[in-house]
Amino acid sequence: MPAQLLLLASALSSSVGLEPSPPRGASEVAPTVRTASSPIEAAPSTAPTAAAPVINRAPEVEGEPSASVAVAPSASATTPAHHSHGHGHDHADGHHKDGHDHDHADGHHHADSGHDHGDDHDHRYGPHRSDLWSPPKRGPSRRQQAGKAPISVRLKTLGELGSLNVLAHSLQFGKTGTEFDLKRDGRQDTMFFFRRLSAELEVDDHHQIILLYQPISFTTETVLMEDLVADDVTFPAMSGLSIFYGFDIYRLSYAYDFFTDPEQELAVGFSMQVRNFRSSYVSSDGEQSVTNTNIGAVPIIKVRGRHQLKRANFWYGGEIDGFYANIPYINGGDDPVEGLIVDASVRAGVTVAKVVRPFANLRYIGGGGKGTSSDKVGFGDGYSSNWLHTLAFSLGAEVIIPAVVGDRKARDREVAARKARRKARRR
Repeated sequence: MPAQLLLLASALSSSVGLEPSPPRGASEVAPTVRTASSPIEAAPSTAPTAAAPVINRAPEVEGEPSASVAVAPSASATTPAHHSHGHGHDHADGHHKDGHDHDHADGHHHADSGHDHGDDHDHRYGPHRSDLWSPPKRGPSRRQQAGKAPISVRLKTLGELGSLNVLAHSLQFGKTGTEFDLKRDGRQDTMFFFRRLSAELEVDDHHQIILLYQPISFTTETVLMEDLVADDVTFPAMSGLSIFYGFDIYRLSYAYDFFTDPEQELAVGFSMQVRNFRSSYVSSDGEQSVTNTNIGAVPIIKVRGRHQLKRANFWYGGEIDGFYANIPYINGGDDPVEGLIVDASVRAGVTVAKVVRPFANLRYIGGGGKGTSSDKVGFGDGYSSNWLHTLAFSLGAEVIIPAVVGDRKARDREVAARKARRKARRR
C-alpha cells in the first residue's frame, strides 16, 4: 500500500514539475518545489502540457491486491495558457456571422459560442452605407436668386367625339357652273361623325404650344333633279351622283396666358393652319367625274379662356380661331381670293383628381373661299366658290400630365412682387 502511494505521488510531481523529497516515514510523502537550473528552463512553455492520468482506485478487498485504471484527462483538469478556437457555424440570434477563427491570448475561454461585434454586416464587403458618396447640394438657381419661381411644364391631351350637322353648304366649280346646294340637293341634311384631337405643351404657366388635327368629311349619294354643271362637265337630271367632300385641318398655335393660376386662363396668340381640301362628283355609271383638290396655309388669330368656380367643382370656357382676308398671299394663295375661317366653341365641365377634365362642347366650324386659281389642273377655268357652315356637339376630356411640377407658393410670391413693382412705377 505505501509503495503504491509513492508511485502515484511521483507521477503527479513529474507532470507538474515537482520532485518528491526523501521519505520521512512510511505513511507520508512531502513534495518539494523544483528550481530551474537554467534561464531556458525558467521560461514558461507555450506548448500545452500533457495532463497527468487520473488513477481511479477500486475498493480493496481483503486478501486481494488493489487495481488501478488510467482514465483520459478531462477538459477541466487542463489549464492551458493560450486558447484558440474557431467558429464555423451561423449565429441565428443576430450576432456576427462569420467563418473565421478568434484567438484569445488572455487565457480565458468564452462560455458561449456567440460573439457580438456591435454591427450586423461584414466589413470585408465594403464600408458602411453612411460612408458612401453623396452628391453635393446645389445652391439656388439664377431664377431663385432673381425672386422667380421654378419653371413648370405641363402636357395636355384633348379628344372629342360627337356629331356634326351641316347648317348650310354651297359649292360651285367654274364661272358658268351650277351653284350646287349640297345640304338640300346633295343629301347633306343628316348627321356626320365628328372627332377632334389636340396636344398642348404649357411652359412656365404662360407659354402654350398647341397642335391640332381636325378632319371633316362627307360622303353622300343623290339623284339629280336638274342638270349639274361643274368645270364644263354636265351631269344630266334624273341621274345618280356620288358626292365626296373633305376639308381636313392641321393647325399649329402659340398663345400667351396672362394668368399664372392653372385654374384660370386668358390666352391670346396666333396659328398657322394648313387646309387639305378634296371634292369629287362621280356619276353612278362611272362615265363622268369632276375632282378638285387644294392645299394651302392660312394664318389665324387665336383667343381662348377658362374660369373655375371657387365654390363648386365646375368650370366653363371658350375659344375662337378665325381670320378673314381678300388679298393674295395672306389667304394662302397667289391670286386675289376671298377667304374666311372661323372655329369657335363654348364648353363646360368638371375636374376629376386634378388631372382629368371631362366636358361637353358646342362648336361652330365654318368659312370658305371664292376666287380664281391660276394653278388649276384639269377641266374648267379655275374659278371656285365654296361656303360651309356646320355645328358640332361633342363630349371630350382633357388629361393633364405634369412633366415638371412647379412651386405654386413661389409663383404666387413672384406675382405679388411683380404687382408691387408695377405700383411703385406708377407712383
